[in-house]
Amino acid sequence: MASKIIVNEISAPTTGANANKVIIPSGVTLDASAGTLKPSSGALVQVAHVRSSTEVTVGGTSYVTIFDGDFTPLYNNSIIYIDLCTQVGKRASGEVQFNHRLQRDSTTDVTTHFNTTHTSNFDVFRAPDTGNANLHVPLSYYFLDQPNTTSSVNYRFQVVRPNSGYPTTYFNFGGRTASHMRFMEIAQ
Repeated sequence: MASKIIVNEISAPTTGANANKVIIPSGVTLDASAGTLKPSSGALVQVAHVRSSTEVTVGGTSYVTIFDGDFTPLYNNSIIYIDLCTQVGKRASGEVQFNHRLQRDSTTDVTTHFNTTHTSNFDVFRAPDTGNANLHVPLSYYFLDQPNTTSSVNYRFQVVRPNSGYPTTYFNFGGRTASHMRFMEIAQ
């Protein structure tokens, strides 16, 4: 028959070689799978990853979703670190320009470029005119969000061209490349 101890708090000795430590002996497992261990502030809680190799074409002047992913935080006060990598390219002459944003649940901008009116030549991404030569460039973005929920959250990465004078832009051209989004939940 298994033993059971019910306590409100476990204290450790405050002096000696093992001061302020509760030691689990070698070969013994502390099994908390039926409960929850609350991580310290700044600790990594969980990591999730989504991938898409679907080609997306950006030819208009409205935001287009390049890809999206769902993530469910374990704690409602966590910060979510979002690491996003994608491939962008063009197949025609002209300089490539676009602004980007990451949206949470299609209503909240986690981040957007300050040049939301597209009135200057200083956009988030610019690539030179290479004539009719193809251009393919890897891009990486990093975002922080605090959604304040333990429900599933949908994040979508979107881009928009400043005007129709820029060439059509391709993401994951021909499905030969892939976009990735990694979510890391950080305890607060």
